[in-house]
Amino acid sequence: MQLLHSIWRLQESIDLDEWRHILYKANEWVLKYVAQAAVAVVDESDQIVESATNADSNKNTNKKKKKAKKIPASVQHEAAFVLDFDRIYKFHSKFKTEPTTPTTVDKRSLLGKMQAPILTRWWYVGAGSSYAFDYYLVLFYACQTVINMYSSTTTPNMIASSLFSMMKDQETFIDLVLIRCFHKAYVNRHFDWLQSSNDLSGHLGFQAHHIAVRLHLMDCDLRNIMSGHLMEHYTEAVENWTDGTIDKANGERARHLNKLKMFVTSAHESLFKHFPRWLNSSLMPAALLSEAPT
Repeated sequence: MQLLHSIWRLQESIDLDEWRHILYKANEWVLKYVAQAAVAVVDESDQIVESATNADSNKNTNKKKKKAKKIPASVQHEAAFVLDFDRIYKFHSKFKTEPTTPTTVDKRSLLGKMQAPILTRWWYVGAGSSYAFDYYLVLFYACQTVINMYSSTTTPNMIASSLFSMMKDQETFIDLVLIRCFHKAYVNRHFDWLQSSNDLSGHLGFQAHHIAVRLHLMDCDLRNIMSGHLMEHYTEAVENWTDGTIDKANGERARHLNKLKMFVTSAHESLFKHFPRWLNSSLMPAALLSEAPT
């Protein structure tokens, strides 16, 4: 949640037009990026050091030692950033990398405003997690851009620096994917139904007579959420865990998969903690209103 709030706060701390321009330029850079870029930059830096060292050795014959050519700070910083970016690039294969235009500001697009991910409004949390996942690479580059543009004492720089650090943490990324997948596989479809149905009442959201049936459908979804392709993006994120030795990595992957099971189990328990009230003797007659006339 802190990552989602930080993205929103960074967006709000900068003029909207400027933020969209930063995202647009970041997207242009990401589109040109290839996974081999980090290796190329590192090799180039190594060659600079090696050539400078060799030149220094040749000068020893004249008893004049010359210091190796200093690598410009900008080259070092760029190489460090590309290495970080290359690592994040390998977190997942489903990041959005598609062209956009400065005028494309539609909802859910890169340049569309991200809604505040209010914890008590799961729809916004899910929408925020989807936005963060889809444009993870672009946002990461945008953070570096903001850090370069603003002084360290400004609010945008402090938010971007914190967000930059969080985005490099692979466990934080896996948790983000878990929220996104759970939202798409379970929360989204039921909220969408509730907010779009006005059967009998004539008002959106007032569907008490359908809740008993909806309870059964939600129960079925939770029972089957672990099967099929519903959580494939999460399992891929877990499989891409790379930190540590092979044995440690396997242990971490098992821990993250167990986290998913616990998350679903908790959601299932919550469902049957709150929804059975619709099945008691006083409210059960309301469910008959959802039946077609016989």
